[in-house]
Amino acid sequence: MNIIGNKIKQKVITQISKEMNLFENIEFKNILEDLINVSTPKEANPTCMQMIKLDNKSLTGDSYKIGNILINWRKLAEKIPQILELIDPNLATIIATIVTAPGNVKDVIGIKITENEGCVIASLMECNGIGKYVEENIVKYKFDELAIKYNLCTDKENFENSCNKLIKYKCIDIQNGKLALIEEVKFTY
Repeated sequence: MNIIGNKIKQKVITQISKEMNLFENIEFKNILEDLINVSTPKEANPTCMQMIKLDNKSLTGDSYKIGNILINWRKLAEKIPQILELIDPNLATIIATIVTAPGNVKDVIGIKITENEGCVIASLMECNGIGKYVEENIVKYKFDELAIKYNLCTDKENFENSCNKLIKYKCIDIQNGKLALIEEVKFTY
C-alpha cells in the first residue's frame, strides 16, 4: 500500500472509530487495521480515475481520490467476538458501521484546490489536456489569460508552485516539459 492508500486507510479507521464511540480505543483501532486495506494506483496515469470539482466562478474546488477500500470479510467474522468484548451494541450495528464508513469518508479525504491551482487545471482543460500532454509554455499562456480574467497573479513562480502542488496531489502529470490532467474535471455553477 502506498502513502496515499495508508492515509485513506487511517481516515476510514478514524471514521469508524468515531461512529462506534471508540475513538480512543487502541485495541479497536488495531482490529480495524487488520480488517481494512486500501488499493490505490501505483503511479499517476492519464486514465482520469479521480475527480476534480471546480467552481466556475472562483476556480476553487476539491480533488477526490477515494481509491478502493477493501474489507476482509473473513477477518471481520473472526474479529466479531473481540469487537463485542469492547462494546455492547448489537451485531447489525457493528457490521453496518464498518460497511458504510468507507463511503462516508469522501468528505474527509478531499484535497482543497486553490484559485491558482484551479487556474492551471482550467488552462489544461482549454488546451484539451485531459489525458493528453500539452507543452508547458502553452499551458502557461492560457494560465496567464485566465489569471487576468480572475484577477490572479500571473508570475512564473506562482504558475510553477501551483503545478508542483497539483503534481504532488496527482491531479496533473509532467513528462518532458509537457503537462497533462490525470483527473476528470467537473465544473460546478
